[in-house]
Amino acid sequence: MSDGRNPNTRGNGAQDNPTIEQVEERLAIQDVETDQEFESKHPQALLYQDGTEILRADDQKLQVRTRRWLVPNLIQRGRVTIFAGPPGQGKSKAACALIAACSRGEDFAGFPANKTSILLYSNEDDFEEDTLPCLINEKADLSQIHLARKHPNATALGIDANILIKEVRDKNVGLLVIDPAVDLMLGHKLQIKDVLDVRTMLAPLQRICRDTGCTVVALMHFRKGSGQKDTGSVLDRILGSGAFGQVARTVIAFAPSQQHPAEEFIRLMAVVKSQQAKPQGAIPFTIETDDSSPHPDTATVKFDPENMIIGTAEQVLSENPVNQRDLCVQDIIEHLDAAGGWVQRKHITDQIQEEYSAGTINRAFTFLNQKRKGTTASP
Repeated sequence: MSDGRNPNTRGNGAQDNPTIEQVEERLAIQDVETDQEFESKHPQALLYQDGTEILRADDQKLQVRTRRWLVPNLIQRGRVTIFAGPPGQGKSKAACALIAACSRGEDFAGFPANKTSILLYSNEDDFEEDTLPCLINEKADLSQIHLARKHPNATALGIDANILIKEVRDKNVGLLVIDPAVDLMLGHKLQIKDVLDVRTMLAPLQRICRDTGCTVVALMHFRKGSGQKDTGSVLDRILGSGAFGQVARTVIAFAPSQQHPAEEFIRLMAVVKSQQAKPQGAIPFTIETDDSSPHPDTATVKFDPENMIIGTAEQVLSENPVNQRDLCVQDIIEHLDAAGGWVQRKHITDQIQEEYSAGTINRAFTFLNQKRKGTTASP
């Protein structure tokens, strides 16, 4: 009875030469070395028919790789990142801002972005009416951006991942943006709620990330009924089985801010999951039009990284998040009480500036000036 081991790859000893058909069949499926090449390079290794390798830790095939970033400390190069959130909360606009930043090699939301070529699959918004004007307003270098979209006469649903993979290789793409990610499953009899189906769909994208260093950013909606009253984790709100959040190296969520007055229409971008990036807070942003832009009717995102809200994504995106302004107000009052009278505002600011953003401190002082007249710190 066979143990599943490739009889021509045993890790040591004499070998029978594999037939051409055997080599071609395995290369077509696994894209690895021939049996003889594998044997000569890795004498202590085993290669099984399903593609599983058994290597010793000092094998020359194993080389330490330096971690690479598309957007340092935010989006890792050669990995899958998910932008997730309710409809209308800025995912696509943020993706346009990221594409524009990477096309020029400039900042994205306060983080420096590395310049690279981009492939955008867009089937969520009308490209010529929505996406292209947004990219132009963001000052994107359009010569660095390739578009994949469904032809108006196309009848097939979704997009074949193999088409995107081919284009990534042919065009040497460094950033692949898929909006929406669920289109990868349409037409393939795959169920978004099935973990195995989701992993099957993501597997080729993970391979292209590993083989080429291309970064994949996939846009996902939160599932229905998972708004601010949802008691589960932010990862659990992502549409489908939860496998998207499990497989992705980084998950970034977009949601309305509970820290600001509703009439200000401020949203938050928060890192929900990251295996490598440094802990961050939530970055406030607005979606605004600009009369001076080339397309004044098309809005873009305006990030405010200097007023980042301190706290985890679970805290700032939950139904009852910790209100940073109110906490700051309490700290200011404690400093006033400890001083027993008037003190310079700068003195208090110096004491609390490491715990709160400048915007939070300003809002706290404004609130005190309005609500506690005669007891606030002097300007």
